[in-house]
Amino acid sequence: MYLTLQKHLLRIVSIAILMSLASCARVPKKAESTGEILPFISDRCSLAPEGTPTDKYAWCHCCVIHDLDYWMGGDQNNRSQADTNFKNCVSESGHPYLAGWMWLGVRLWGGPYFATKFRWGYGWPYKRDYTSLLDEEQERLRSERNNLNNYIQKYCDPK
Repeated sequence: MYLTLQKHLLRIVSIAILMSLASCARVPKKAESTGEILPFISDRCSLAPEGTPTDKYAWCHCCVIHDLDYWMGGDQNNRSQADTNFKNCVSESGHPYLAGWMWLGVRLWGGPYFATKFRWGYGWPYKRDYTSLLDEEQERLRSERNNLNNYIQKYCDPK
């Protein structure tokens, strides 16, 4: 029983530390008052590792793809799909247990209401919340997805 209590306490402390780190994260410069989206940037896996000690970028590509979705934002269904795709990608990289924890992290701390550099819709001015993408915004996302391999190479290449 004491060991179980220790495990729960460790989880609570870990979550508190992550919340503290998230609240200290630098918020990206806001877009102009026109509401235009900032250029895409990725911090890879934010506060989580990008891979294992032997394969440092094992699931980095999953994080960059996920960041592209989070950069653009959209409605709650878009976010749910982005997070599910992220979990599946990390799992397919050979780490299903970790995928579940990473999915939980993005579900808990990736909402649009946190002023962090990894919030949902971080490419837009803060407080865009859950907003359906307009046709031209969807076109911009499709255009950025055409550059996905370049982004993965830029952010995950171990050179």
